[in-house]
Amino acid sequence: MAGPGAGALLSRWVRRRPACACSLLAALCYLNTLRAGFVYDDTRAILTNGDVRSSTPLTALLQHDFWGTPLSHGGSHGSYRPLTVLTFRLNHALAGLRPALYHTTNVALHAVCSGLVEAVAGLVGRADLLALLFTLCSLLSYARQAKEQGIAALPLCLLYDVFVHSRTSMSALLTPQRQDKRLLRLQQSCALVSLACAALLSARLSVLGGGGALSSALTLIHLPAVSVGLLLLPHHLSFDWSDSALPPLLGPADPRNAASAALLLGLAALLFAACRAPAETATNNNNNGSSSSSKPSRPGGHSGPGRPGLLFALCFSLLTFLPASNLLFYVGFLVAERVLYAPSVGFCLLVGRGLSLLEARWRRLGPALSALLLAVLAARTLLRNEDWRDEQALYTAGVPYSPAKALGNLATIMADRGRLEEAERAYRAALAVRYNMADVHYNLGNLLYSQGKYAESTQSYQKAVGFRRQFAQAYLNLAHAHIKLGQSEAARRVLLACRDLNGSRIRDPRSHTSARVSCLVELGRLFAEKENDPPQALTQYQQALELASEHYHKETIYNLIGEAQYRLSNYDEAEAWFRRALEIQPGMVHAHIFYGKMLAKNKTRMDEAEGWFHRARTTAPFNYVVYLHYGQFLYDAGRLQEAAEVYLRGVELAPSEYDLTFNLANVYRELSQYERAEFYYRRATHIRPEDVHSHRNLGAILHLNGKLQEAEAAYLTALGLSPGDHVTEVNLARLYNIMERRGRGQRAADGK
Repeated sequence: MAGPGAGALLSRWVRRRPACACSLLAALCYLNTLRAGFVYDDTRAILTNGDVRSSTPLTALLQHDFWGTPLSHGGSHGSYRPLTVLTFRLNHALAGLRPALYHTTNVALHAVCSGLVEAVAGLVGRADLLALLFTLCSLLSYARQAKEQGIAALPLCLLYDVFVHSRTSMSALLTPQRQDKRLLRLQQSCALVSLACAALLSARLSVLGGGGALSSALTLIHLPAVSVGLLLLPHHLSFDWSDSALPPLLGPADPRNAASAALLLGLAALLFAACRAPAETATNNNNNGSSSSSKPSRPGGHSGPGRPGLLFALCFSLLTFLPASNLLFYVGFLVAERVLYAPSVGFCLLVGRGLSLLEARWRRLGPALSALLLAVLAARTLLRNEDWRDEQALYTAGVPYSPAKALGNLATIMADRGRLEEAERAYRAALAVRYNMADVHYNLGNLLYSQGKYAESTQSYQKAVGFRRQFAQAYLNLAHAHIKLGQSEAARRVLLACRDLNGSRIRDPRSHTSARVSCLVELGRLFAEKENDPPQALTQYQQALELASEHYHKETIYNLIGEAQYRLSNYDEAEAWFRRALEIQPGMVHAHIFYGKMLAKNKTRMDEAEGWFHRARTTAPFNYVVYLHYGQFLYDAGRLQEAAEVYLRGVELAPSEYDLTFNLANVYRELSQYERAEFYYRRATHIRPEDVHSHRNLGAILHLNGKLQEAEAAYLTALGLSPGDHVTEVNLARLYNIMERRGRGQRAADGK
């Protein structure tokens, strides 16, 4: 006789091991997420979150929110999930920043929970996975324990006890009891658990710092309807449901109120169906150790959860959804698909109840419909997982539902890949949908700045600052654009404004503080280089050092303090600061250069000074700044030929660098190589046509080369740039004398 076929064996295994079958199927649906990368919020939650790295003390996880911001900071999100961050930390310890292990962990957790929502593909959804995992573990553990321990259980455990295990009706539970000790114990448990929930809610609100309603009660009521719609028909899915995707309801006439009304009526109908008839109860006789029970009747005689089970499933969904519904407090978002992960358990129980009713009446319809639902939803899950493969796929899929944020994020990806024209169009399209997005204005400014469109970039940065007054990085980049445009005073005003930002409610205080430190550094450089005010520069650098966190590259500030002390002729202090910078970063070229310049002030340490210039040249052989300062050192030492060779190498590396070109021309002039000097003076006038010195020196070298007409033109150009310039006027007068003498001699020769 032939043995059972493979299909029969599989069917038998599924019936015997339903939990394993569910876990296996759940894992299979998310296997294609294992090749996905870090996307969307994963960047901030993992890639830039210092709490994920072992260098951060473990105690910080108890003091920081999910994103690594101190809970005491005014800008903290308030999302307190230390256990989730700890699992990220373990992943990082094992795999660094390779995403495969992170996704594998999520899929494994999902297999255990056996749920089907989008919290699996996005790594930040691990908090929802863990929340459901521990909720289910506590519930299953409680279901196996004696009822007397129910006084310490959480609400879901209590609901399980009331509606599933004891099959107590709502009316019986709400009726005062004195004789029935079992019901009395349940009522006492309900009261105690309610007090415990109130305490937990109070603690949660204290972490969040309170909460508030959205624009209107109608919008608040509509948000759960949107979430239920995503559970019922997960067709339109998005990585973000912000106000542009879910604008506030306009009033009672808004057609979206129909969905809210349908939700409320549906909940009322389910509650009525679950509570309209008392359920039969089970009894226990602890004296004789025996028990007798009468099973409640079920429609159609089928097996499965009765009305108490229906009420439990409904309460499971409501209780797990309520904390993320914005009805108690604002949770930082309007709608998020990942927070439907735990409520989906109750939803699946409700769907299972409905399918069992269908199977009782039409035996083949229930299993067929179950198989169809399973196939359709599994296919939808696999397709949606592909959207989470990388950020471009995710944001492209989100354009129809959240166009402003999706287009802004897509534009950033295009800019990173060098598709600058497409990126600019995408940024402007995003702003056309929603104009007040500070991040998009800022990113557009960065794009324009990178293309040399400094004037346009200032407009974008100003709008970013206008929409977000505490946007320190936008202030910093706006100042950079003003400096590029030669607007030093405007840059100084912007940097001073950035310096005075308080950042009390900034979501990312570390980045904000780093930007403010950079503003102080740039302000110091402005005082040092543009305004020639070393004392003011030193003050800004010292403030930057006080503000800088341990994550900031302090060697830069040390070096700048050394430069300021050098300009103030405080050479001992300068040397100490240069050495501190070089201890942290031995390859710091600017520290090498200024240390060498400082040592050169002491004629007894010239060889030591030149050694630092050689180190700079070895460290950065293609950095033209090294050749600029080393050439000046050789020039000051009277080693003109060597200086010319060093300057020439610098000009080869940076042909458009004015100081190198001008200095090389000066050295050739002193070496009496006038033709070469003329060549480089001409180049200097093309590089910086508004500079009087290059035109004046070009006139002088043309004068020496006997090109008197060209010399006159160069002198006149210099006087046009700087009227009354004494040196130019003296040189021009000498030129005219020579030209006059030559003119008289020519006329005399013609007379003969």
